[in-house]
Amino acid sequence: MKKSVFFTIFITALLLTACWNPVGKEVAITAPWDQMNLPVKENARVYGSDDKNLRVYHKEAIHVVAEKYINALEKDGWEMTGKQSESWQYIFDFKKNDQKIKAYISEDYDSRLIFTSSMVNLTKP
Repeated sequence: MKKSVFFTIFITALLLTACWNPVGKEVAITAPWDQMNLPVKENARVYGSDDKNLRVYHKEAIHVVAEKYINALEKDGWEMTGKQSESWQYIFDFKKNDQKIKAYISEDYDSRLIFTSSMVNLTKP
């Protein structure tokens, strides 16, 4: 009995892992995001990346993903200047020199975690 329950749980977990297929085509991470050592290599899929915006699906708990991004950005010299949190969403503001990042980590309609970030250059041309 115990073996069959364990086997059923194992197979279910394996199938759910194999079936994880977030909406959106995977794309390569681009500058400046690629130089920040962000947590996009495991349990994640980058589906949008350009010089101002980054969009990533994640397969981990929302608080785990938030912690990973905070650690990565702070390690890269970004200072957190604002934080808002609810049970389904975190919003973080970061600043470094003349740049700002506004990062959103939220659950979408299918319980997939989405990291969306926008970078703004504060210096005027």
